[in-house]
Amino acid sequence: MTMKKVSLLFLLGALMFAFAACEKEGPAGPQGAQGTQGPAGVPGPTGNANVIQFSLPGVTLSDGAPDIWQNIPLTHDLCNSSIIVGYLGYMESTLLWYPMPGLSYGGTFDYRAYYFGQIGNTDSTTYVVRRLTGTGDDIVDSIRIVVIPASVFYAAEPAERPDLKNYEAVRSFYDIH
Repeated sequence: MTMKKVSLLFLLGALMFAFAACEKEGPAGPQGAQGTQGPAGVPGPTGNANVIQFSLPGVTLSDGAPDIWQNIPLTHDLCNSSIIVGYLGYMESTLLWYPMPGLSYGGTFDYRAYYFGQIGNTDSTTYVVRRLTGTGDDIVDSIRIVVIPASVFYAAEPAERPDLKNYEAVRSFYDIH
């Protein structure tokens, strides 16, 4: 090898060593000034915070009286366009709330709840708590009924389904080969 090639190889080796020893990224610089505020976004739909709650006093549900019938001042239309959920409250060190349908405190009793409009009185609805299973007394310290009115209504389109009596239609729908 000639002296020129050796010098060139030595120079290339030194450059590779220098680049390998360099840090890839330097330390972070100082924080820059705050930028200008961007344009306001499109407003979202108006929400609905018209939740209604009814709190009822405690009762004892027994074998001879396993139901509670409670009239609540809700129109039939409001009930038919709302979610209505009920809770049973049991006092321990604090009030424990159990949703209906479901099991009571301790899992001894099973409850469901339903409601219906009163014939001839469209301004009142009857809410019923019914014990389905269990024997003996169940002491409920409080009952809570929560009504959540809907604010937006959409008509749900029925899902497209194949003719279940036609094998080829089912195979094609589910892309079965």
